[in-house]
Amino acid sequence: MSRTADSRAVGQELVASLRSGWRPTPMQPPFHMEPGEVCYSAHDTQVFQLLEGEGAWVKKRTYGIGLVPFAMMAGNMVGNSVRKRAAARDAQAAFRPIDGGKLFVTSQRLAVQGHQWIDLWYSNIRNSYCDEGAITLELSGSSPIQLRTWPACWVFAMLRYVAWGEVVSL
Repeated sequence: MSRTADSRAVGQELVASLRSGWRPTPMQPPFHMEPGEVCYSAHDTQVFQLLEGEGAWVKKRTYGIGLVPFAMMAGNMVGNSVRKRAAARDAQAAFRPIDGGKLFVTSQRLAVQGHQWIDLWYSNIRNSYCDEGAITLELSGSSPIQLRTWPACWVFAMLRYVAWGEVVSL
C-alpha cells in the first residue's frame, strides 16, 4: 500500500470515529495559545507556497572569423535556447518550499514552528483540500499554501472538524 493510500485509510478511520461520536483529546503544545484555544495534534510538515521563480538566464555570445568561432556560435545558439526554455519553466508559478517544522492543529489556527512561526488562522482560510499527501490552503490576502505532512488526509479531516465542525468524506 502506498503512503498516500495509507494516509487516506488513516483519514477514513478518523472520519468514521468522528461520525460515531469520538472527540479529539486536547494536548499541551510548546507555545502560548489564545484564551480558549485548544491544541489537538502535532505533525512534521514542509510548508510550500505558490510562488513565481526568477526566470533569469545568461545569453552567451562568440565573435570571430573562421570555422572554430562559427562552431562555437552554433553551440551557443543551442545552449542559449536551452537556457531560455529552462528560465521560462523556472519563472512559472509553482509550489516552492518556504519552511518546515512542526505543525500544530488547534481550535483556532494551524501553527507551524519552523525557522519562523507561521500562524494560519482559520478565519483567513477561504478554501482547503487534500490530495496526494498534502493539504492545500487558499488564503485571504496571500497566495496558496501547501502543507506536506503525514498523514495528510488525517490532518485534513481533523482540520475541517476542529475549524468548521465538518466531518468530511475522503
